[in-house]
Formats: sequence, structure tokens, C-alpha cells
Amino acid sequence: MNINITLVVQAINFLIAYIIIRFLLFKPVVQELQQEWHEKDALNESIEKGKLAINDKIAIKDDNWRQCRNYFKKHAPKLDYVPAKLEDIPIRVELEISRAQRAALEAEVAELIVKEVERVG
Repeated sequence: MNINITLVVQAINFLIAYIIIRFLLFKPVVQELQQEWHEKDALNESIEKGKLAINDKIAIKDDNWRQCRNYFKKHAPKLDYVPAKLEDIPIRVELEISRAQRAALEAEVAELIVKEVERVG
């Protein structure tokens, strides 16, 4: 086996380059990646805590709503009558106004409109 000196020099150069790259490039990059992973984990944990808090508040609100419904069911007034349907109630109203009353009302409305227009204009 004939080992040439250039092979030894290349191996030494490779080791020196590897050590320099490892300490100057790989180590900071790996630290930055680990820091990002920790931040991401912290954000995910915070989101999960927020979701749990929201679910707890929703459960409390639903429980309060259920209690209110039960209370009002127990304390509802007893009705002895059946309310009438709207269709059963006559709504038609007829007004009987004489021609003189109608003319007086029309004149009064016209006078009020004129006054309002003069006030605005």
C-alpha cells in the first residue's frame, strides 16, 4: 500500500473544514431550529389552553341556560284560558265621518303642510 502524502493532506484539510463548518454553521442553525420548535410548541400549548378555556365557558353558559329554562318551566304561570287566535279577532274598523267633518280635517291637514313647508323653506 502506497499512501501518498497528498492523500494525508486532503484528509487533514477535510477534518479542519468539517470542524470549522460544524462550529460556525451547523451549530447556530441547529440552535435556531430548536428555538423555533420550542416557540411553535409553546404557541400550540397556548392555543390548546385557550380552547379548553373556551370549552369550559361554553359548558358553564349551557349549564346556566339549562338552569334558567328549568326554573322558568317550574315557575310558569298557570293559564286557565286559551288565548284566541288572531284570525278569530275582527280587525275591521269602520269610521263614519260626515262630509263636513272630512272637509274640515282636509283643510286642517293642508294648513299644517303649508306651515311646515314655510318653516322649512
